[in-house]
Amino acid sequence: MAARLSRFVPVFVALITGLLYLPTLWHGFVWDDTIFLYESPLYRDSSRWADALRQPFIFSENYFRPLVLATFLMELRQWDSWTLPYHLFNTLLHALNAGLIAVIARRLFSNSSALALSAGLLYGIHPALVESVAFISSRFDLMVTTCLLLALWCDLKFRSHSLVLRALSVSFCFLIAALAKEMAVALILAYPAWLLATRSYHPALKQVTPPPTSKHKKRGQRPAKNEQPALELAGSQKNALPVFFALLTTGAFYLIIRYSALGYLIKPSEMKIEAGNPLQHLLLVGLSASEYLKLIFFPFFSLNPLHATTLPVPLSNPVAWLSLTVSVFAVGLTVWLLRKKSPAGAYFAAGWLALVPVLNLNPLELGGGAFIAERFLTFPMVFFVLGVTSLASGLSLTHWRPMSFAWLGASAMVILTTLPHWKNDYALWDWVVTRSPESSLPHVNLAKSAVEKGEYAKGLKHADIAVQLDPKDSGAWNHRGLSLFFLKRFEEAQEAFQKAAELRPQERLYWNNVAGALREQNKLDEALKVLHEKVLNTRPALPWGQLNAGIIYMRAARPDLAIPLLEAAAQVLPSGQKQDALSLLEQTRQPAIWLMMGDRFQQSQPDLALRAYEQATQLGANPVNVAIGSSAAYIYQRAWGRAEQVLLEAIQLAPEDPRLYNNLGVVFREKGDKMRARQNFLKATQLDPQWDLPKQNLNLLNR
Repeated sequence: MAARLSRFVPVFVALITGLLYLPTLWHGFVWDDTIFLYESPLYRDSSRWADALRQPFIFSENYFRPLVLATFLMELRQWDSWTLPYHLFNTLLHALNAGLIAVIARRLFSNSSALALSAGLLYGIHPALVESVAFISSRFDLMVTTCLLLALWCDLKFRSHSLVLRALSVSFCFLIAALAKEMAVALILAYPAWLLATRSYHPALKQVTPPPTSKHKKRGQRPAKNEQPALELAGSQKNALPVFFALLTTGAFYLIIRYSALGYLIKPSEMKIEAGNPLQHLLLVGLSASEYLKLIFFPFFSLNPLHATTLPVPLSNPVAWLSLTVSVFAVGLTVWLLRKKSPAGAYFAAGWLALVPVLNLNPLELGGGAFIAERFLTFPMVFFVLGVTSLASGLSLTHWRPMSFAWLGASAMVILTTLPHWKNDYALWDWVVTRSPESSLPHVNLAKSAVEKGEYAKGLKHADIAVQLDPKDSGAWNHRGLSLFFLKRFEEAQEAFQKAAELRPQERLYWNNVAGALREQNKLDEALKVLHEKVLNTRPALPWGQLNAGIIYMRAARPDLAIPLLEAAAQVLPSGQKQDALSLLEQTRQPAIWLMMGDRFQQSQPDLALRAYEQATQLGANPVNVAIGSSAAYIYQRAWGRAEQVLLEAIQLAPEDPRLYNNLGVVFREKGDKMRARQNFLKATQLDPQWDLPKQNLNLLNR
């Protein structure tokens, strides 16, 4: 009966984990979610999805993650901006990961339901993983962990099966993980330590225990029931090398896929952390390692989406030196456990190796002064959880069960009190600003949230604080410009946008905002020049650039140029801005804008004006108004006969309209028929005595 119930332990772990994170289902988009799920034109345009999957993820040229991106694209198509399905997917993935850890722990620790339950819940209810679940964009970390856990499970499951089956299954899971996130390389790094940790596991045995020591023999005692097996008493590992070789081969195949899609493997990034000189870089690595350790082993007071510090790390920073010391001690303790042949030491070593990609040995691409991210622990945490479980397996239930209950209870409370901070952008950054007051990023995002809520003065306040904290933060200058723009301080907004664009010239949205500020100052020609040179020439499909250009063309009475831009923008813009484009498109269906266009260009470009009048006619414009405008265009073309015909036909419809007679007088004057010209000018004057133009034409004719 107990054996049957033990099979349901992973299900129970997944259920408890999922229930704990249910509140996230009613959360919104936060942080990067808004940028790539709500605002990104590339991902909102279904006709471009095939290209999107072959391109780097929008936040970095070095992010190639087509598998997870495909899930986002499918959700966008089905659910658009309804956030519940996105959060549900993340919650289910995390629950699945916790259940998989329980499955793996049950295999590793002699089918112990208690240890499997503890391992699964220790992972599933670990506070440091809140960001991985509550932050939709962390799905990359969740899914790569799912795939790598399946790889570890396959490695255990098929050790007594065909070597080919074991190698293929592990390698396939690794390939899928690599297509989810580059962090999959952690499996290759950690695999040797994983093999060392699991040498005592053998699928043919229920439990492996060491033979009696000499001390046991002398006393005639049997080994303690919960004594940990020694590493040298391992099951056969003769098949490990081919599996590792298969992983390396699969890694090479992934690089071929990556290069084929991107055209390169890695590009230098401007977003990389400033590591400083070698000693400062060493302090950064030590600071990163100690911060991860704190999150792993005592996360109750250190959760923060933005772990920031001064970069490069000052050599005078005592915390950095202390952190380096702690990190060296932790690594030394892991080595000591390895020398003692403790499986826990090997698990911890695997955890350290899995952390290598995020320890800033190669500086990470993070902004706002951040040097680590909690979501990066999603996979390495697996090994640390198994290490702790391994240590617990050497203790009696009376020793580790109370500690486990206390830890899990405290963890659940921390998660439940932390989740509300992830409800929306404003709640998140209002919390972060108290945790990382030295960083400009929370204030930048608070400014963004305030602008979106229409609180422009508040947005300007936060943007100014961000600029003071980091004058080189382009986002701070951009959001300062946005706040000023909506406060109708357009000249100041232009200066702020230009500063942002100077700091990050490749960011087209900043240049688009510069053009918007020029537009509102009625500098339409300058605005169009900036748009075409800095935005549309390099990113012609950028919808904000298209919308901006459409607005400018509408103000310049060029609906013909505005329509294709507005139609393209309306297809992919978020709902609020999409409505702006649709409203402008509705204006292009009104004859007045085409009449305005014709009137503006009847002298300089009469052919263009005539096309505008023709469009106005098709849209139901007053034929008399069309006749007046088109006759003027014909006059400028010197097409006297066509102008006369149009005017005479219009006079049949509106014989009392003085404008028709004035234009007809001009036609006769240009044809040399002064008498008929005089008659028409006089007629116009009689119909509207207050109108000066026919009087002026009459005086000129009498000279």
